[in-house]
Amino acid sequence: MDAVRGLCLPNTVVARAYLTPQTLCGEGTCRLVNFRPFSYVNVASGDVPGFVSNGPTVITEIKGLRMQVLVNGEPQTRLDENQPSIKFSSPIEIQLLRDASPELGNGTTADSIQFWFFTKTTSGSNRIDNYIRLNTRLTRIEGSCSVPSQTVELQPTRARTLAGIGTTAAERSFQISINNCPKGYNRIFYRLKPMGDNVETSAGVLPLSAQSTAKGVRIRVTDSAGAPVAFDTSNRIDVMTQ
Repeated sequence: MDAVRGLCLPNTVVARAYLTPQTLCGEGTCRLVNFRPFSYVNVASGDVPGFVSNGPTVITEIKGLRMQVLVNGEPQTRLDENQPSIKFSSPIEIQLLRDASPELGNGTTADSIQFWFFTKTTSGSNRIDNYIRLNTRLTRIEGSCSVPSQTVELQPTRARTLAGIGTTAAERSFQISINNCPKGYNRIFYRLKPMGDNVETSAGVLPLSAQSTAKGVRIRVTDSAGAPVAFDTSNRIDVMTQ
């Protein structure tokens, strides 16, 4: 993992890496049966080499950075083999994130084990042992990218075109522009966060604002293939939405 980031707030993700279920268990769906976050860095009170924490984060050798693993989009805490397993069919995400330390320093890390990640297939009983290791370097770059404000106006439509639940009309394509990124950024992601009173349960559907008078209709955001986007999920800048 290469982390390149300027000054950032606590819990800001500065680098990501992904591992697919096929890599972890050889199938499209795996069962996580044992997960142990390890701290091998003796730099904070209570953190000793080989210390097993409940997670989800562990400290690293780079000042100001912690590491965590996301399974099904959620930070994974310690999971013992006597607990129910967790099925996942999407890639797991390994994150480096900023902690509350006042300083963030350049540096590199040794190749030390940080997480036990033991899986089984959905049909088999043999355990597949994976050890997620941290091998990264950090270079501070001051500044950040900018996203210009834009307004997306939907095409006019008549109520009769929305004949039933799930029907759509008035599509409008748009692109998210990310500009003025400092030199040295090697990977840039964006995250869509809806605004409104209540978060909708349907994927990609925007909640109504407090001032809205709309009844029986919502706005859905999809990717270029028509699949609903996932809010609060990292996307690479080459992913288009419409």
